[in-house]
Amino acid sequence: MKGALIGTNIIVLASHHNPSIATKDWLLTKRIIEESVTNFAHTPTFSLTETETIIMAVDESRLTVSLKVISEPNLAILPQIVLKYMENLPETPYIAKGYNFSWKVSMGEENRKDELTSLFPKGEDIIKGLSDDNWYEIGGILLLHWQGFQTKVVIDPFLGSEKDLTVDFNYHLSKNLFGDNIKYLECFKHSKEIIKKLFKKIEI
Repeated sequence: MKGALIGTNIIVLASHHNPSIATKDWLLTKRIIEESVTNFAHTPTFSLTETETIIMAVDESRLTVSLKVISEPNLAILPQIVLKYMENLPETPYIAKGYNFSWKVSMGEENRKDELTSLFPKGEDIIKGLSDDNWYEIGGILLLHWQGFQTKVVIDPFLGSEKDLTVDFNYHLSKNLFGDNIKYLECFKHSKEIIKKLFKKIEI
């Protein structure tokens, strides 16, 4: 059984972002982005900037910065990009921030349904008899508090394969939005620890 981080982004919500500010020249001049821009689109209500490493999208309600290439150096860079953006627009009425991580778990020789049934033992009893051909999959949602974050964990069987599933993490924060950027890496490590606890035989 193997696990891998397949996606991560940071989302900053505001009662009113101003996408018109996020031009390519402004992002480069302010050193918010420090690599060559490979794709750029800009309107008064939407801005999209893409490099080899990240995709940044800004509309009137949110800023989203996503990693295209998952690596330890890039995981360290992502929250710094978001922090520099926010510090250059401190007057923006920010209201919440979310750190998101998507993990893929490949079962290998293990049986996916057995693994998930062991996590949610009552699920099989509830589902039996509800399917007219006895086909079903088990998943789950966990909600918890961790270091000031409201954390949501979604365990989702991947229907494109009988051997894979995804585990998505959302760490939501609605206060101290400027001071928590270093916690992005702590959230990443926390999500990894949860994956290891959920699936004892996993290799990451």
